[in-house]
Amino acid sequence: MPRELMFKEPAFFSDLKRNMNYRQYISLFQEATPERRIIGDASTAYLTDVSAAESIFKYNPDAKIVISLRNPADRAFSLYNWMVQEGYEYCGSFESALAMETRRMKKKIPNFFEPEYYWNFMYYHSGCYADQVKRFLVRFKDNVHIINFRSFVTDTETELERLCSFLGIKKIRPEQRKLNPSLRINYPKVQFFIRKIINVRTYLMTLCFHSPPVDKVSRDRMLRLIKKSDAVTVISRETRARLLCRYESGIRTLNRLTGMDFSEWLQ
Repeated sequence: MPRELMFKEPAFFSDLKRNMNYRQYISLFQEATPERRIIGDASTAYLTDVSAAESIFKYNPDAKIVISLRNPADRAFSLYNWMVQEGYEYCGSFESALAMETRRMKKKIPNFFEPEYYWNFMYYHSGCYADQVKRFLVRFKDNVHIINFRSFVTDTETELERLCSFLGIKKIRPEQRKLNPSLRINYPKVQFFIRKIINVRTYLMTLCFHSPPVDKVSRDRMLRLIKKSDAVTVISRETRARLLCRYESGIRTLNRLTGMDFSEWLQ
């Protein structure tokens, strides 16, 4: 797997690939050896991009697909927090971002005010899992492994054992540490402005010195200046309930499609 955070999700088989060519994509796996023959990337865009499943299948019909699904209401709120944290979302509340979704669906994204991947601004619609999962099941059939994220958190060892069995690799011991925790951002618009400065700086470095940053931590250091790690925001009970009502039919369809039971999400 690509080690550097900037390339952890190269999204090569989606519209998000950002002009990456095949040679650049393959170079991400240069540490592969005859003893380490399984390679992969963790591009979440493959799930929402309507063409990704077909593109991956054409490249390698024997590819193994791992899909981790989180309660869609919680995932939507987590995505909003990440977008604010990274300076891509200027809406000051999750509710206002949800209200903007219909208007944004009619816009060409990315643009100046929505500078990220289209589906990352679709907080509700990107959580409609049934159609997304179906695209992979149709193409890859038994080569699809689906994980309920809640089960992975509550019984990590069992879920990891199942995953290793699916991949045909020896059992891996889970790391007991939390990665990428959400941080509270007091001023989303300021964070949005800082991201613009970073983008201009990156562009000028590439244009003048032909040396774009290859380290995400160094590139985005300015974003960390106004973050507040305590008092992380939580989704309101009312907003969560409304979202789950909208998701209910899709969750029932997902149950039938996968043969798994995600009904606990509706409790």
